[in-house]
Amino acid sequence: MKVLLAIDDSECSIAAVEVVAAQFRAENTEVLVFSAVDWEAILPVSFIPASGSPLGSDPVSIQDHAFQLAQRLVEDAAKALRKFEFQTSTCVKKGNARRLILECEESWQPDLIVLGSHGRKGLGRLLLGSVAESVARHAKCSVQIVREPGIGSDRRRNSTARR
Repeated sequence: MKVLLAIDDSECSIAAVEVVAAQFRAENTEVLVFSAVDWEAILPVSFIPASGSPLGSDPVSIQDHAFQLAQRLVEDAAKALRKFEFQTSTCVKKGNARRLILECEESWQPDLIVLGSHGRKGLGRLLLGSVAESVARHAKCSVQIVREPGIGSDRRRNSTARR
C-alpha cells in the first residue's frame, strides 16, 4: 500500500503520523511524507506585494527558513516511521498546499492520503479554508482525515472519506 502523509507543524499532523504508525503494517506500506510551504500563508500581510511596506525583514529569508523547517519536519516524521520499519521517502515543495498535495497524488498515485484537520470553525475556516476538506473533495484516492487532539469528545478521533 502507498500512503501519502501530508503534514505541517501542527498537533494534528503529529497525530496523523501516529495514526499511520498504528494503523498500517510496515512491511506492506510505503509512505511518502510530504509538506507544502505556502509563502503567502506564512508572510505577514505587509510583505505581500502592493499591500504595504516591509517591516525590516527579508521575505525571501523567511520563506527559506520555513522551507528548512519543513524539510526537518518531514525528515523527523520519516525517521519516526522508519523506527517501525516503514519504507519512507520525503518531499517538500513551495506553493499552495491544496494544489501541491493533489499534484503529488497525481504523480505518485498513492492508495491513501492521510492528513490532519485543524478543526477551525467560523471566521478562521472561512478565511483560511480547509486543506483537508479540499483534498477530500478532489482526490482520486481515499483520504483519511485525522482530527487535532482535543477536538470533539475523543482525543484521537479521526474520520475517513472514501471515493
